[in-house]
Amino acid sequence: MKQLRFLFIFIYFNICLFASVTMQAPDSFVKGESYIFKFEAIGSSIDFPEIEKIDGYLVEDLGTSRSLQIINGNYDEKYSKTYKIVPTNNFTIPSFTFLINGKEVNSDEKNVSLQTVAKTSSPKFDLSLTPSKTSLYVGEEFLVKLIFKYKRGLQITNLGFEQPHFENFWYKKITNANKRYEKNGFIIQELEFLLFPQKSGELTIDSLRVDVQLVDTSSSSGTFGFFSTVPKIVKIYSNELKFDVKKLPEDITLIGEFDIKTNINKTKVKQGESVSFKIDIAGVGNFDDIQDIKLDIDEATIYDNKPEIKTKYSAKGYEGTYSKVYSIVPNNSIEIPSISLSLIHI
Repeated sequence: MKQLRFLFIFIYFNICLFASVTMQAPDSFVKGESYIFKFEAIGSSIDFPEIEKIDGYLVEDLGTSRSLQIINGNYDEKYSKTYKIVPTNNFTIPSFTFLINGKEVNSDEKNVSLQTVAKTSSPKFDLSLTPSKTSLYVGEEFLVKLIFKYKRGLQITNLGFEQPHFENFWYKKITNANKRYEKNGFIIQELEFLLFPQKSGELTIDSLRVDVQLVDTSSSSGTFGFFSTVPKIVKIYSNELKFDVKKLPEDITLIGEFDIKTNINKTKVKQGESVSFKIDIAGVGNFDDIQDIKLDIDEATIYDNKPEIKTKYSAKGYEGTYSKVYSIVPNNSIEIPSISLSLIHI
């Protein structure tokens, strides 16, 4: 009877011995990049916790893998789950509770810090951001030019560049400004973005990154020629940019040079007839911020269409036109008021 009790205790101890959870997670991350971490659990039966958020950041489940392992004659399963979040500041992965072999097993807690990225310094690569101005008003346009260059002759199999997200700026890519050329032994690619700051204060554009998939011909692993050499990924970071953005004066939303013209098709009408009145605004500035212009005229009924706004980027800057037509039915003699815009000239 004593032998049976000893055998039972030994088996129970052996099962618990191989119930474990480990976490594989980097100590730091780069702002704007995905942070990947993984849990591995070993046991005869395993239940993972539901992980939806960590420190307020949404967690994406990237998938599960499963394998069978034999340790000292015991069969155990190993489950691995990989997760992704996109943090913007220091955060903590808390301890999670796993149910393994019918018992609760807790994972370790881990503090993860935001890593400061320095611009890459390399004789083979360079990635630079150049702004047209760094001191401006909220809503004022400016250009950011992205220049990526690499040494001619490098065996690059792929370039990975994600469309940037300029936090606190409204922006658009200028498609007709893309350039690719050779100079001083480098292949150079240029992109331009038009930006408008959306808030005041010191604003920052974080470093951007290009992932270069490069064949390393100097590697000793390439013993069977070019096709046996495994490409490596090189991460190239740009400089960051800082801007001093000033508030607009009260009741002003527009910045630029605008010209207003009005036109009316007739000045004399019979009772019940309408006149057509048109406003045309042209110039350079933040046309997308022009508010709908309404007419308020006593003794008249006014019908208006939606304004037609067209914009483009040219050598002058962010050019645009604003056109709106009104149909006015006077009840008596009326006066159409002048149209004005409150703006800052640049």
